[in-house]
Amino acid sequence: MSKKILKELTELVQAEVIDSPTADRIKTYYAENSESGQSRLLLVFSFLGAALCGLGIILLLAHNWDNFARPVKTFLAFLPLVIGQVVVGYVLLQQKGQRAWQEGAAVFLFLAIGASISLVSQVYNIPGKISSFMLTWMLLGLPLMYLLRSSFASLFFIAGVTYYACEVNYFTYGENIHHWFWLLFAAGGYHYYQLLRDKPDSNFFNLHSWTYAISLIILLGTFIIRTEEYMVVAYMSLFGLYYIAGNSPLFGERSLAANPFKLLGMLGTGFMFIVGTFEDVWIDFSQKKWLLMEDLAEPEIWVALVLTLVALGSLIRTIGQKSLLKLQPIDYAFLIFAVLFVAGRFFPGTVTIISNILVLAAGIAIIRRGSLHNDLGTLNFGLLLISALIISRFFDRDLSFLMRGIIFIALGAGFFLANYQLLQRRKKALKTEDHG
Repeated sequence: MSKKILKELTELVQAEVIDSPTADRIKTYYAENSESGQSRLLLVFSFLGAALCGLGIILLLAHNWDNFARPVKTFLAFLPLVIGQVVVGYVLLQQKGQRAWQEGAAVFLFLAIGASISLVSQVYNIPGKISSFMLTWMLLGLPLMYLLRSSFASLFFIAGVTYYACEVNYFTYGENIHHWFWLLFAAGGYHYYQLLRDKPDSNFFNLHSWTYAISLIILLGTFIIRTEEYMVVAYMSLFGLYYIAGNSPLFGERSLAANPFKLLGMLGTGFMFIVGTFEDVWIDFSQKKWLLMEDLAEPEIWVALVLTLVALGSLIRTIGQKSLLKLQPIDYAFLIFAVLFVAGRFFPGTVTIISNILVLAAGIAIIRRGSLHNDLGTLNFGLLLISALIISRFFDRDLSFLMRGIIFIALGAGFFLANYQLLQRRKKALKTEDHG
């Protein structure tokens, strides 16, 4: 708290503009916010310091690595791990409750675990796949997020588990596909719950929300084996569930930057419907054999069914909390898409036309809603949806470069004019309030 503010508070108390208790509350408020800002800055520097120290040690070792004998290499391979454990022990005994120390120690030891495993493997020429390395690293790093209540370690863990899942299910597809990583993913979820319970407004909670939301989108594709067409419905239901969660009491009042579920739900739903405007997609679906009894043996259909039922249950709960009339079309778009998916098996051409009409109507309705509510984000989302629809038609319609150029210019002008008019309306409203 600055001396200027303290001086002004003293003058206000002396002039009897405010009383002493009020001045004390103001001082407490400024002190708490100042400490909070300093604490966040200290956490950032703690993370950067630990990461840079760890990377620096690795680089120093790498520079002279070939000159060391095997026993020296082994000693140096374990050295970062030992240092990290000593630091963690010191934090637990002497600095418990100090977030900066806890986060820094957790980050250093987390990186040291990976470095030691890889160095020992290199020294003794231990063969192995990167998936085995990632699994071992994540299992050994998992306790750090709970032992030190480290959010940075938790973020590293989620990223590592996601990469491990991609390695065993995407990058080496067909070799050793399995889904044990979901247990690791769930094991790390309790830290996210702790942040939700204790610090729902913190930056760490927002970072975890983004990380988990993106990671789930990536990991859902690991269920694709033979009947990938059902995963279209699964992804649509996931985006519908995201959007419903983004409008829940927990996230509903947050900005889009702090509400990944709403933003990804909107973008994902729009993207899926745009994909549905291509006739080739539905023709491809219609040409595949409809073998329901055989498909029931595949995981894709069960994943799609479970996610759709969960999203439907969330929608019903939302209807119970607020009137059905207050729902927006995007709230139940996943149900419409599921119906289109079934119909597209038999009437691909008709479903293509319906999809184009729905996207156009949704875009217009969203633009109108954004304009009426003076909401630039909603307005631009509607404009983006219609623009994507028009641009998509370039890929399956033979248009000249002149016509395409004119359409792009028209779209750009439309974005500019719509935003300009809305900003002008805001200015007029502010002037009216000021004069009032």
